[in-house]
Amino acid sequence: MIIIYRAEKNSDLTEGRGLMTTIAYFRKKEDAQQAAKGWGVMGVGDGDVRSIEVFASFKEYEENHIDTVRARALSKLTPIERKALGY
Repeated sequence: MIIIYRAEKNSDLTEGRGLMTTIAYFRKKEDAQQAAKGWGVMGVGDGDVRSIEVFASFKEYEENHIDTVRARALSKLTPIERKALGY
């Protein structure tokens, strides 16, 4: 898995009621932030930067997804319950 960054801006720079549109995609977060700089609504602030996970295969996605589900489920348990399950 690799993480890329999407620089985006609102399509309505006057009131901010538009959709978020892509400026560009980058490998480095700093580059995406630089591209979004100055694209805030009404000329105030910057556009947004979002991270995107890119998987090499469905198998890699599935393996990563299972880890995420497991972590979310374990976070709901008490320390005693986690210990009983071996975590």
